[in-house]
Amino acid sequence: MAADYAKTVITAMQEVEDALINEQLQQKRFTALQRRLDEATAAEKLAGQRYLRGVEKLITVLETERRRRIAEEQLNNVKGQLWSGRVDLFLALGGDWLEEKQSSIN
Repeated sequence: MAADYAKTVITAMQEVEDALINEQLQQKRFTALQRRLDEATAAEKLAGQRYLRGVEKLITVLETERRRRIAEEQLNNVKGQLWSGRVDLFLALGGDWLEEKQSSIN
């Protein structure tokens, strides 16, 4: 029984550690993708302004819009992965989906 308990504890610690590492990695990806989205948004805005002045072709505007949308989609995917990882961490720490409300009697 002691060996089973030790194995359970080690497995739980490994799950927590994995979830924390995943959180760190996803945060770094999120920061990089946020920067990419900001740059793509600025490029799209600039291309639109240049198009209105007659300096740029429409294809450039459409291409910058496509790049912004891809960056947006990637950022949203990482947000989802972050939330999923946080749920994994919560569960690894012993959390449960069902919260039992305790009634206190005075």
